[in-house]
Amino acid sequence: MLNNLSPLILFQSSFEKNMPDVMVKNAIHLNDDQLIVGDHTINIESGINILAYGKASLLMYDAARQVIAKNLFRKGLVVTHDNNAQIQLNKNENIIFSSHPFITSLSLDAGKKAKEFVKAGEKNDVLLVLISGGGSAMMALPSDTINLKDKIEFITNVMHMSVPEREVNILKKSLSKIKGGRLAESSRGNIIINCILSDERNHDISAISSGMTVCNRSINPIEVMDKYSLWDIAQKNIKSAILKVGEQKDIGCNKNIINHLVGSRENLINSMIEDSKDYGFDGAHSISNLHSCTPEYAADYLIKEFLKIYNSSKPGRHLIISTGEIQVKVEKFSNAKGGRNQHLVALFMMKFKPAFDFYFAAIATDGMDYLSGIHGAFYNFSMKSKIDENRDFIKTKIDERNTYEIHKKFGTLLKGPLSGSNISDFFLFSFNKT
Repeated sequence: MLNNLSPLILFQSSFEKNMPDVMVKNAIHLNDDQLIVGDHTINIESGINILAYGKASLLMYDAARQVIAKNLFRKGLVVTHDNNAQIQLNKNENIIFSSHPFITSLSLDAGKKAKEFVKAGEKNDVLLVLISGGGSAMMALPSDTINLKDKIEFITNVMHMSVPEREVNILKKSLSKIKGGRLAESSRGNIIINCILSDERNHDISAISSGMTVCNRSINPIEVMDKYSLWDIAQKNIKSAILKVGEQKDIGCNKNIINHLVGSRENLINSMIEDSKDYGFDGAHSISNLHSCTPEYAADYLIKEFLKIYNSSKPGRHLIISTGEIQVKVEKFSNAKGGRNQHLVALFMMKFKPAFDFYFAAIATDGMDYLSGIHGAFYNFSMKSKIDENRDFIKTKIDERNTYEIHKKFGTLLKGPLSGSNISDFFLFSFNKT
């Protein structure tokens, strides 16, 4: 029988080795008055201001300020959604607590403060920006033709339509004074260094947290509205604003911008594969990242790939690692409760009934599968009879988009606090082949 804890223990161990603070410290260094970021060397003429936003902002910020010498550090601003965060700040530093995944009035306050922060620097200062996914919900500053309430209603409706995150961000950019390179344009200084922790499907840096301080070559919201049939759910003033702005090009591209990817899901995948033997696995495999697909497609694809690897594997204990962020359409489901990982595992319960010993878990690396305190869910071989006895219940809850009730009933929720990181959802499948 498999030790079901082995994949989770391996995941946690590798996760701790690849936390955002570790990645930042590996990426940035100071040599006298030179800041070294990856392969880039930047001469510091005046000082360094640090702006951090996104789900990993606290850890990234704390690591960066440990690297920057006190005589070069001017001021810092952190935007986070973790209201339980504890960080010791000096008088030249500020922390703003905002919201995620939905835009709120807290997001508006954070957006205003971020814009004020970058505008207030000295001309020769370097702006060091620490970016992770989630920042586009945490910071909002709507364009003059719309108000925050209308933007919140529109973006919330779009998210409930299961539109992929990159495309949602394109819409956010088109309706914003700071997103899509506009925060870069607001910076008084000319040098901007972006250190980015990627949760994006292809590591498109202009899509991560809506690309606020990176060069955006093209933003085309009309294309997104047409592709996902969103015109009917948009209010009149939202439609007008999108049509008026149309496609925009080269926003924020007039600054001297350096972009460096400090880490991504690949770091964690490689670490898990390297350490897998230490946790009792005879083989470890990875399959491609999933994105922009329905949970039904994701479940069918993963099941097919898992069985393919099982059939071609030698006897022993094996681990398969996959990643992705699927979209669960919850429009018109008033009692919906759960997250995309809980939903995916529930579909596995209905679709996957192999004769061999297995364990499957879907985990949010940010520590929140839509519900606070819930990381995801799991399913294993020993549950097959319980699943068979409750198939009608499971199907009903899947149809209602209320998969939380399934996992609460079966005791299959993965629980814990916010992680302080964000690099994708992870799907772990282990099996014992005799």
